Amino acid sequence: MVQGLGTMDMIGLFAPFTIYIIGLVVYYVWEGKRERRLRDQYYTRESRESEAES
Repeated sequence: MVQGLGTMDMIGLFAPFTIYIIGLVVYYVWEGKRERRLRDQYYTRESRESEAES
């Protein structure tokens, strides 16, 4: 008789993909926050420089 995959087989099959997807989500959230912080910092500095020129 042919049986389906057992519980450990399913965990072994899906765990790496699940960990990878979670890692991607964490990376994109982290990079999004970093990019927003850098953009705010850049525009704040740029606005100060333009005020100093005026």
